[in-house]
Amino acid sequence: GICQLCYGRDLGRGKTVELRTAVGIIAAQSIGEPGTQLTMRTFH
Repeated sequence: GICQLCYGRDLGRGKTVELRTAVGIIAAQSIGEPGTQLTMRTFH
């Protein structure tokens, strides 16, 4: 896992992430979303 201080702030709330937050899922969504938007723009 990753500690709160290493991960940093929750950008939606502007505070340090809470314990047991699924930061891997948040990171994956943040990385994947621009690719999804690009794909949608290309095919639609």
